[in-house]
Amino acid sequence: MSVAVRFTPVAMLAAVLILLPAPVGTEGTNEAPEPVVREQESGARVEVVPTVELISGVLSRTSWAEEFGPHSGAGEYFSSLSGLFAAHDEHPAMHKAESLIDRGFRHDAFPNLAMRLRPDEELSVRHPYDRSLAARGGGVEELEGFRHALADLAKEADFFAFFADNRGRYESMVEEIAAELPAESLVRWMEEFYGWSGDAYITVLAPAMYPSGGYGGQVVTAGGDVLMLNVIRAADEAGPVRFPAGERLAGLALHEWGHSYVDPTLADFSSEVVELQSLFEPVESQMREQEYGNVFVFTNEQVLRAVCALAMRDLYGEAAYERDIASNEQRGFYLTAHLAQFIEKEYRGNRDRYETFSDFAPDLLHELSQVDPDEFSTRRWPITPGAVRPLFLGAVVLIAAIWWLVVGLRRRRQQIREMDEDDEIYWE
Repeated sequence: MSVAVRFTPVAMLAAVLILLPAPVGTEGTNEAPEPVVREQESGARVEVVPTVELISGVLSRTSWAEEFGPHSGAGEYFSSLSGLFAAHDEHPAMHKAESLIDRGFRHDAFPNLAMRLRPDEELSVRHPYDRSLAARGGGVEELEGFRHALADLAKEADFFAFFADNRGRYESMVEEIAAELPAESLVRWMEEFYGWSGDAYITVLAPAMYPSGGYGGQVVTAGGDVLMLNVIRAADEAGPVRFPAGERLAGLALHEWGHSYVDPTLADFSSEVVELQSLFEPVESQMREQEYGNVFVFTNEQVLRAVCALAMRDLYGEAAYERDIASNEQRGFYLTAHLAQFIEKEYRGNRDRYETFSDFAPDLLHELSQVDPDEFSTRRWPITPGAVRPLFLGAVVLIAAIWWLVVGLRRRRQQIREMDEDDEIYWE
């Protein structure tokens, strides 16, 4: 028996729609998302960037997580991001990321790379790799191999759908930090102090990177624009994602954006900086524990921390300045107060002679070359973070022993007297 099928215009249209591929942007597709952005004043903005989150997810499955991952218990966001890639541990992107880590491509390098890539299906290069980044990664070919592997992994794990699903979470983050961060006053202070401007001041939130703190750096676009980066990591806590706030958030931005001023300035005087090795040697072990492993990094950090101390005084008062000085000197940057005073007097007091901080750099480095580190021995903190725990435990044992000798024996003698009076002495 045959059945007659009648094709009405409506039925024919429905059949065509069924056969067509699903439109891009529906749930489960891999449509490339845009960053979540909140504009601020003075060319500043706060972002959550898909490529940063993609690389964060990859790092969560590598040895990076053992050193920099959450040690106080992973929060729900980190767990969900890491879990997205759990079935892809053998993907080439994971192996290439591990290889880069072994090569020393760490800390600010991965966010810096992420900010150069477009969040499209191919992760195409938006801003060119600079020589420093390429050298750290073993060459452009190595970075390109990682980029292609990342693009393949993003499709395989459906990462862009994950980012879209979490967009509301990201929007809450950028709203909170944009409201908290006084970008306009910070940018105005830096531009007036250093004497030149960046083209954009970008705060990038990295909710799956730890511990609380930041990374700095800059990206120069193909058109020559300079993007100042302030990448903020999350607190190492098991609960909801939490970023620095208040005075600490402002100080972090001044420091990370400040790298885009100080590092290029001192890079032009590498021969003078290498002569400062004697200033680095007294705190070398302490610096290496903080991943500041050579005189160039130490000098950049030391100069920048002195500048930021002045900024904190201008913006938050004398108490903030003193706290900043004490904190930095405790971490081994023993010249912070000396340099802050020198910069205040010689640079800020003579801006008619120094149009920019770069103009002042030769005199600043000359001053450093005249410093005798032995004169600052009372300011240095020779106890490194790695030595704190055994010293603390030793102090506890010593205090317990003294307590027993002084208090315990006195109490025991009193107990013996009391029992003697009651004729109830029991020896164990």
